[in-house]
Amino acid sequence: MKAQGKSHVVACVAIAMLVLGSGCKKNSTEPLTTTTTVTANQDAAQSIANAMGEDNGGVADQIGDAVDATGSSGVMLNVGAFSPEQGGLLKGVATDADTVTKTFNASDTSWTIYVSRHRVGLFGRQAGFTRTYNVKFIDANGITLPRYGTTSPADTATTIKFSVLSGTGYTITKFVSTHLLSISSDFTITGTNTSSVTVNGTFTRTGTDTIKTLLGERVLNHTLTATLVNVTRPRIPRYVQSTGVPRATGGTITGTYTATVNVISGSSYSERSFTKTFTITFGTDGSSTIVVGGANFSCDLQVGEATAM
Repeated sequence: MKAQGKSHVVACVAIAMLVLGSGCKKNSTEPLTTTTTVTANQDAAQSIANAMGEDNGGVADQIGDAVDATGSSGVMLNVGAFSPEQGGLLKGVATDADTVTKTFNASDTSWTIYVSRHRVGLFGRQAGFTRTYNVKFIDANGITLPRYGTTSPADTATTIKFSVLSGTGYTITKFVSTHLLSISSDFTITGTNTSSVTVNGTFTRTGTDTIKTLLGERVLNHTLTATLVNVTRPRIPRYVQSTGVPRATGGTITGTYTATVNVISGSSYSERSFTKTFTITFGTDGSSTIVVGGANFSCDLQVGEATAM
C-alpha cells in the first residue's frame, strides 16, 4: 500500500509539472497583454521621435536643410545645423562637424547634395550620418531655377522640391541606439519666398533600434512610413536663427510604424511583432505631440526623444 501511495504522489507531481510547464511556455503569437501594449506604445513613440529629431538626421533636420537653402548662399552653406550658442543633441554645449558636397545637374536644373554630419552632446548623446539630397528651386511660374535666388533675370523660388535619395547613420540618445538601414523622402516645400514655409510629402525609414529602460532592453527592427500634411515652420536658416525659433509651428504627420521585437532582458513582452498607427501634431508654440496606440507623448524635435504625458 505504501508503494502504491508513493507511486500515486509521484504521478501527480509529474502531471502538475507538465501542466505548469505548458502554461508557462512562451508563445510569440499570443496577443499583447495590457502591460505589453503599454510598453509597445512607449517603444514605438521613442523610435518615432528618434526618426523625427533634428540632431538625429530626422525629418526636422531635412526640413531645416531645405530652409537653409533659402539663405544667402542660395543652395546650402557648408555649416552645421546649430551655431555654438545653440548647441546640438542637448540644447547646450556640443560639437557639430559637417561636410557638404554640392553638384549641379544641368540636365534637369537640380542639385545633388551630399551631407555628412557628426554631432556629440552631453550624457553620451551622439549621432553620425550621411544624406544624399536632390533639390530643385521653382519660381511662381513653375520655372526651375539654378539657385534659390537669381539676379539675371531677377527671380526667387517660391517652391523647393526636396528629396532624400539615400542615407546611412547611427544615433545614441538617452533611451535609444539606432542603426539606420534605409531612408527616403519626397517633400514639396511652398512659401519659400515668405516668412513661413509649408511642407507636404512622404517619408520612409527602416532601421534597428535598441531601447533600454527600467523595464529592460529590447531590439526593434522597424519600418516607419509617414505623410506630412501642411507642416509649417519659420523660414529662418538655422545658422542665423535664435534658440527660441521653433522647428515646426503647425500641421500634422501621420503614419504607420511596424516592428519585430526581440527582448534582450526584462519580462515586459516576448519576441513578437506589432503595427501601430500614429499622429504627430505641432502647436503654434513649437510643441509636438505624438499619439500612438491611443497614448499621448510629448516630442522634443531637437534631440528626438518622447516623454509620456
